[in-house]
Amino acid sequence: MDRNDVIILEALQNDSSRSIAELAEAAGVSPSACHRRIKALEAAGIITRYTAQIDPQQLGLTLQVFV
Repeated sequence: MDRNDVIILEALQNDSSRSIAELAEAAGVSPSACHRRIKALEAAGIITRYTAQIDPQQLGLTLQVFV
C-alpha cells in the first residue's frame, strides 16, 4: 500500500459514491490505475463494503434509542 492507495481510501471513506475519475484525480493516477488499485484493495480485504448514511430527520425519525 502506498500514498496513492491511502488517498483513495480516505476519499472513499469521505464519500463512497465518488466516481473512479474523481478518485483518480484526487490520487494523481489514471482512472484505469485507480480502478485496479480499488479492485486490489477489495481483493486484499482492506475495503470490505460500501455503505450509505441515512439522515433520520429526513425520514421523520425523531426518536433515538440506545439499548
